Amino acid sequence: MDDIRGALESHLGTLSNVLPTEYELVSFTPDNDTPYQSAHLSDIITVDMSLSFDNRQQYLGFFQVNLKYPIGQGVGAMVTEALRIIAHYERGLVLTKDDIEVRILETPTRSKVSVDNDRGIMAVRINFQAYNNIV
Repeated sequence: MDDIRGALESHLGTLSNVLPTEYELVSFTPDNDTPYQSAHLSDIITVDMSLSFDNRQQYLGFFQVNLKYPIGQGVGAMVTEALRIIAHYERGLVLTKDDIEVRILETPTRSKVSVDNDRGIMAVRINFQAYNNIV
């Protein structure tokens, strides 16, 4: 799963003017007045692709980027950033890392804004399927 995570996180890092990013299990301290994002890989379903023992597998899941903006900054910039991420992970995009190929299945979606303490949060959900042992 690290190759899937690596492919999706690396692609996020290529977005121009990317927000500071909190990755899973990596120390991160946000600035109180600065927007940031957190990136998370969902539970992944594994599907064996053949009846033989060749280890070809398909993985289905989603990658989520949570935009976290300080209360009082409005939703305009948050929506603009969500739309940039959506465009960056366009439907049909193929990312490759080592022996994993990750395909974006559909146009990513964004959630409504929720509030957690002093931050407004909007989630961008990116559905994918991935394959190992690319031939």
